[in-house]
Amino acid sequence: MANIIREVESVAKHLGADKERRYGIHVQSANEIPVSCAMAPQYGQDVVQYTFDNSAGTEPVACVLYRGVTGLAPAYFFGNAFGQGVYVPMGIASYYNSLTLDAPTPANENANYALASLNTGGSQLLTCFIFIVPAGGKIQALEGGIPSCSMLVDVHAYVVTLSAQGAYCETYSQAAVLQYESQTGIPVPPQTDPYQVDTVLMTTIEPNTPTNEIIPGQYATSGPCPSGGGQSCQQMIDQGIADNNIQEVLAGIECLIENQFLSAFSVIETAVRSVKKKL
Repeated sequence: MANIIREVESVAKHLGADKERRYGIHVQSANEIPVSCAMAPQYGQDVVQYTFDNSAGTEPVACVLYRGVTGLAPAYFFGNAFGQGVYVPMGIASYYNSLTLDAPTPANENANYALASLNTGGSQLLTCFIFIVPAGGKIQALEGGIPSCSMLVDVHAYVVTLSAQGAYCETYSQAAVLQYESQTGIPVPPQTDPYQVDTVLMTTIEPNTPTNEIIPGQYATSGPCPSGGGQSCQQMIDQGIADNNIQEVLAGIECLIENQFLSAFSVIETAVRSVKKKL
């Protein structure tokens, strides 16, 4: 069975009215490889097939895919929406952890997608899919939930170099996971937040690569996860308050409970006291 990532519908639901936000259109660069799109009806009526083309290359090439979908999602790096919090615990993606370019990646349409950390110029790295194309060859990747290739905008396959293999700490949005479950009806196995992985740092050759994330509060940092993981839960609550997003605030409280930094009883007790004060 083909491994088809479907995320733009859930991104649209998560962003709501903000789904049409723009980051600006980026010009084509010599530091990317050609990527084309074709419909793949054999996999479903809304499945597209990307083809990454390294036919002219004499060495394998690693790249990241940046694209948007008109009416569904602004341009962002493929895999950044739910890679850390959904695809890894569901077993449909894993982290790339070698400095050697193992082409092709993914090996075929049934294989897991690979994630790694993209350098965006700061300490908070962006987690997304990495694609590795063999010398003189091509690879294909599938994505569902896109009714037509004509809806794709700002499409780029930016070439990346790999460095700094080792431990990275991955923080993801609990609210994004809840949105994915709500949209798809698929339960996601629980996972620690943050969690530590062995992966690599990707750096684009193109200096003007976009750096935007798609869902706030999801990032990786170099090195092991610090002790006292309750800090990330609090950051989730703070971000939810800043965004006026009650779902993210509740997810942060749930995170504190799951990591035993807060008891469910104390949350209920505080809520009851608050209600009584208003009576």
